[in-house]
Amino acid sequence: MKHLANTTLFLLGFLLLAVHAAQSAEPYHFAFSKKKGVDVFVVSDGDAWCQRLVEIQIRLAADSPLAREGVEAFFGKQVGPLLNAQCPSVERAIITVIKAETGQRIASIRASRDEGWTPRAALHWTDNKWVLAGSACLVGAVLLWAVVARRRRTARTSAPRQVMAAPEHARGVSQPNAAPHIVTAPEYHRRLRAIPDRSAPDNGGSDGAGRRGEAAILRVIRGIGGGIVYWGLGLSFERKRCEFDILIVAPRGVLHVEVKNLSGTWKPDPDSMEDGYATKWIREKDGLAMKSPISQAHRARFLLGEAARIICSYQLPVHSVVVVANDTFEFTGEKDDRVSLMRDSEFRAYYEEYAHGRESSVVGVAKPRLARLPLYVMRFKQLPVCFDLRSFGRDRRDIHVLREWTDEDFDRELRCLLMEAWQWDKIGIDVSAIWFGSSDDVHPEKAPPDGYE
Repeated sequence: MKHLANTTLFLLGFLLLAVHAAQSAEPYHFAFSKKKGVDVFVVSDGDAWCQRLVEIQIRLAADSPLAREGVEAFFGKQVGPLLNAQCPSVERAIITVIKAETGQRIASIRASRDEGWTPRAALHWTDNKWVLAGSACLVGAVLLWAVVARRRRTARTSAPRQVMAAPEHARGVSQPNAAPHIVTAPEYHRRLRAIPDRSAPDNGGSDGAGRRGEAAILRVIRGIGGGIVYWGLGLSFERKRCEFDILIVAPRGVLHVEVKNLSGTWKPDPDSMEDGYATKWIREKDGLAMKSPISQAHRARFLLGEAARIICSYQLPVHSVVVVANDTFEFTGEKDDRVSLMRDSEFRAYYEEYAHGRESSVVGVAKPRLARLPLYVMRFKQLPVCFDLRSFGRDRRDIHVLREWTDEDFDRELRCLLMEAWQWDKIGIDVSAIWFGSSDDVHPEKAPPDGYE
């Protein structure tokens, strides 16, 4: 039980630190009303208080008419419009209501611009003792969860192996640790096993380290779900070729993820400028040069957008992002704003918003249009590595498979879902001069396939 005691101490310490941090933040006096006995502060560590998410304190005097009720209406009608005027970029607010004399919290509210700054709900405390009681309940719940989890692990360890395997396959999952709503292709697991364990040069090429970085990002995507996912897909269009480390056909559009495993500090090469952008990067410590991943991703996004427009008879929203799977990576100099650049630790939040976020700027696309793209790619025997059943309005109970899937099973199931759930009843799409294959097949040194014009 030693680790449980350590967990309890950690949680108590965390709660105390959180309270201290909230109290020690420097507030900015944003607004006040003497008539209503209220002062509004924005919690800020400096002058730059205007952010997408702001933390606000509403301090009520003892005789304030808002001490009992009316705080929500006051914020929505008076504070919200002031936020819009003074901080155009603000989107959400976390509001804490406290007594000015004692500092006692009496309410916690959340509000957003999209909802007209009308707070969703308020959680009230009548006394500080309820805060302590709530903390004690939280610690007790964690302890109870730890005990139950330990008993379950013990039960699973002693259970017969064949009994454990059946539910895994019944969910349509070909790997025990796959997310239950994700169906993965056998090819995905074969390629995972082919990634070498030894370290490889971190020059961003198609080496073991780069493939391990791609596999790590794929696991994040597979856990979040939200679309049809390709790994290492190549495109030839109008005699131009490119490849996509990861390509996701999601209900809101198409996302291309370029993954690099780069270490050290990099900067744009000033001698490689074209149209105001650097086409090469240089590593500061040794002068190693490489093609700019931003330029690569931008070019791939343009080619894919043009090809998808012809295949789908519609200009699909195509987005690109460059993810660096290395914590030692740094980029200095002027940023290239054509494509987002981020570390792998930032990608999870980015993709969750893209795949499922309510506030995403990406609009939905008619599913029959989207369905044409993966159906066209199938013509070249290129299957995605996984797809999310929820994207088709289904859950794991609709798939009853009591054995390992083959590539043919995977292909048949996805075609069926695309044609039925995504409302597309034609497989043959007559488009010339657009060819999809593996990333190796579109290497510039290789000849184009037979029949390619």
